[in-house]
Amino acid sequence: MIYPPVDLVENLKRTAIHAVIFFLEAAALIGSGALRQRLGAPMEENARVLMVTLKEAGIASDTALKAENKVNGAVAEADVERRKAGATLETEKDAQIETNATQEKSLQQEKWHAKLGRSSQLFNNRLLTG
Repeated sequence: MIYPPVDLVENLKRTAIHAVIFFLEAAALIGSGALRQRLGAPMEENARVLMVTLKEAGIASDTALKAENKVNGAVAEADVERRKAGATLETEKDAQIETNATQEKSLQQEKWHAKLGRSSQLFNNRLLTG
């Protein structure tokens, strides 16, 4: 290690240079601290607003998800009811077809009985007149 010379003027020059460097570093640190404080408050407010906004967005997302689930449930219920209505309609169509067939059969039987009755009367009339 090299020791500095003992000359007083040289020592004062070196001390003055170190003092200037010290004050420049101190000024830079104080300036950056002041800048950080000045910019920190708005940044903290922005961070707080961001957190509130994120919380509100989460609540809105949960609400939307619940609404979607409710709509999906309603759609499923409507689909079940539509299927029930379709089955009921098919049952009613089948019953109507069966009723129509029964009525047609009854009508044909009535016609046959009427024809049989007329034939019977004609036969009886021929027997009596004949």
